Amino acid sequence: MNVKKCFICFKNCYTCFDLACDNENLLIAKYLLESTDVNITLKGVTGKKFIQIVSLIQNNCHQLNRLLSRGIKKYSKNTIINAIKKINPLKIQKHILDFCQIKNPFDNKFSEFVKIVDNLDVPIDSSHMPGAKIIEKK
Repeated sequence: MNVKKCFICFKNCYTCFDLACDNENLLIAKYLLESTDVNITLKGVTGKKFIQIVSLIQNNCHQLNRLLSRGIKKYSKNTIINAIKKINPLKIQKHILDFCQIKNPFDNKFSEFVKIVDNLDVPIDSSHMPGAKIIEKK
């Protein structure tokens, strides 16, 4: 990994996310994205590795969209499209869908929209509803 020297301490500085992405096992990068508010830098991350990382993120839509937004600034449109083609469009922010020229899922017919909702793979937190339990899709 070739990272420029820090302008403050003049040393080679790596974020924990940089190091996790440089590793063959991307589960550390997945953990950092899904469970922390890690600084997403994408230093030294190739387009291919970016696609692999995006495909791992399932449980934190906020971080997924932060990652994709940073990716838009660094990678080609085709790389971003390849990264999100298997992700449910309800997880992706409108500006990213617009960038990739993907139809907004809310613009579909109701029957098509229901299919998209049924394919969501995240738990629905209904804890704010009296007497409700968390419903998980199996």
